Amino acid sequence: MVLDASITAFFIFVVLLLGVIYYKRRSLIISGVMVMYKTQRGKEYIDSLAKRHPRFWHHFGTLGVAAGVLAIIFMVYVLLNTTIGVIQGGAPGVALVLPGSGYSTTPGAIFFPWYVWILAVGIMFIPHELSHAVICRRYGIKVKSVGLLLLAIFPGAFVEPDEKQLKRAKLFTRLRVYAVGSFTNIVTAGAFYLLLIAMLLVIPRPFSPVSVEILNSIKAIVLVTLGVGLFNALPIYPLDGGKFFHDIVEKYSPKGAKGITLSMSLFLVLIVVFNLSSALLGTF
Repeated sequence: MVLDASITAFFIFVVLLLGVIYYKRRSLIISGVMVMYKTQRGKEYIDSLAKRHPRFWHHFGTLGVAAGVLAIIFMVYVLLNTTIGVIQGGAPGVALVLPGSGYSTTPGAIFFPWYVWILAVGIMFIPHELSHAVICRRYGIKVKSVGLLLLAIFPGAFVEPDEKQLKRAKLFTRLRVYAVGSFTNIVTAGAFYLLLIAMLLVIPRPFSPVSVEILNSIKAIVLVTLGVGLFNALPIYPLDGGKFFHDIVEKYSPKGAKGITLSMSLFLVLIVVFNLSSALLGTF
C-alpha cells in the first residue's frame, strides 16, 4: 500500500513536532494534551509598535469596538436565523474547519490540506494576538508574556496581559483590548480577499496547478481568518466577544453582569451545538 504524499508528509511533520516538544520539554508547560510555551521575546517589538504609532492604534482600537458591536449583532442574528431554518428543514449554518489530505466538504465540516490549514491558522492567530498585545501596551497595560500553544493537533498563540491592570482600566480601553483581535482578523481577511481578486485578474488562463494551489490557499486563509474572527466576536464567555459583552453589561448592571453573560453564553453554545449536531448527524 502506497501512502498519499500529503499523509506521509503529515506524519513526518508530527514526528518532527514531537521531537521538538521532547527536546524543549524543560521550557514547556505540559498539561494533558495541551502544550504551552511562554516567552519574554517579542515584548520589546510590541512596545515599539505601540509607541511608534499611538494615534493609529487608538483609532484602530476604536474602530474595533464599533466593529465588535456590529459583529455581535450580526452573528447572533445569523445563528438565530440558521437555527430557525434548521428547525424548518434547512441546512445548518455552522461548520468546523479541519485539516485533511485535500480540499473537501461534508455536512458540518470543511477540510483543507493540513499544511494549508496550519498556514491559515498561523495567519489568523499571529496578527490577532499581536493586536491584543499592542493595544494593551498603547494604554500602559503590562503584557506579562507571549507564547505558543498546541491543543492536541490544534496550534494557537496567546498574549498574557496583567489582568489586574486590565480590570482597572477604563471601560472603553478594555473594550478596545477585547475587540481588536477579531477586528484585526476581519481586516486581514479583507486584505487577503483583495489579494485573491488581484491574482484572479492577473494570472493567465488556464490556471496552472501551482496557481490553483496558491488561489485555494488564499481562499482558505480568508475563510479561516474571517470565520474565526466573527465566531470569536460572539458573546460567549471566555471568548473575546463574551468579555466585551460582560463589561458592557457590567456598566449598567454590576450585580447582574455575570449571570446575564453566563446565560447568554449557555444559550449561544446550545445553538452552536444544535447546528453542528444537526449537520454531523443529519437528523434534521
